[in-house]
Amino acid sequence: MNSEIILETFEKRLLMQRYAGNTIRSYKDYASIFLKHVSKYPSLEEIPLSDIEAFINEKVQNGKISVSYQKGLVGAIKKMYELILDKKIQLDYLYPKRSFSKIT
Repeated sequence: MNSEIILETFEKRLLMQRYAGNTIRSYKDYASIFLKHVSKYPSLEEIPLSDIEAFINEKVQNGKISVSYQKGLVGAIKKMYELILDKKIQLDYLYPKRSFSKIT
């Protein structure tokens, strides 16, 4: 899978849809992290949803990511599939449903 081409195409399509520069940068960063994780697959089409779920779960459990980071990651993956493959994937169950406060 050529991640660079996917990321360039993703950026161009986000620009066409008039996303803000900061949003484009964030989405590309999230997409890049995801693509590195799934680099063993020859294409986006061949990545099973179970691997996307496992990736998000691993980030939440081991990466100790914030709720907003999790939302951004899931949103970027959904948008990438939509703009690159013209495919809507159901990942809404991976969004956090409630806010959590940090205990220090």
